[in-house]
Amino acid sequence: MKCPPWCLTHRETATRDEEWHVSRSWEVPVVVSRPFVPEEHIVRLARGDQLDVVIAQHRSDQEPWIAIAAEEAGGGELVMSLESADRLARTILETLVSVRK
Repeated sequence: MKCPPWCLTHRETATRDEEWHVSRSWEVPVVVSRPFVPEEHIVRLARGDQLDVVIAQHRSDQEPWIAIAAEEAGGGELVMSLESADRLARTILETLVSVRK
């Protein structure tokens, strides 16, 4: 399997089902709002976290994917197409412009 130019780690395993191209990781420090339940009501607290963004492509995929994972345990992962990542980035920029007016 030929590596794309962005591939930093090429994982080949005994089973072809687990072969992936993976880019370098972009680490994005973020401040997130998390619920905290003291005694009677929910309070939202700002906490520091880190998002890790990588490009990943399984050997059977025609196109790569963008994966965004929260560093905090149980943070989850969001994997989307390049087109979806582009739409998300544009929407976030538009939202920032409108909130800063």
